[in-house]
Amino acid sequence: MTDDEVPTEPVPLPVTTGDVPLPVTTGDVPLPVSTTGDPTPLSREQCWQLVASAAYGRIVYTVGALPAVWPVAFSRDGEELLFDVVAGGSLAQASRDSVLAFHADFVCALDGQGWSVTVTGRSRHVVGADLPGASESHPPRVTVALAAEVIAGYRAQVAFPPAATAEPE
Repeated sequence: MTDDEVPTEPVPLPVTTGDVPLPVTTGDVPLPVSTTGDPTPLSREQCWQLVASAAYGRIVYTVGALPAVWPVAFSRDGEELLFDVVAGGSLAQASRDSVLAFHADFVCALDGQGWSVTVTGRSRHVVGADLPGASESHPPRVTVALAAEVIAGYRAQVAFPPAATAEPE
């Protein structure tokens, strides 16, 4: 691509969170470029409280040895997270007796205060879960239980890039 061409797809930008580089894409919201200061680790109970405040999370799993991420609505049952997936889909197949990660986070667009929590553990399909009946608009579903074997999180202040200014004409 030449300098005069405009990309038609999002363009990854190299940014960092602490010392770990993260790929992000451009959009209408300013992109975080790094955290300011060290992230503050959270206790297990704090992590659970923040996860409970999230409307949804993301399941991280593998397909053909490559990472995949999918948003899910979820609930908590003791030390397990429960979520439904389409029966026979790649996530249903990948979540049968395997290790998955769940991630939820939040960053305030006004002040950059945020948190991030990751739950990692073995997953299993729940037998006899009370699921709504399948129909043409609702394919058969499977409930997956993810055991919270490892739960870790932190609070951080995210720095945003300065606003771009237009050159005078």
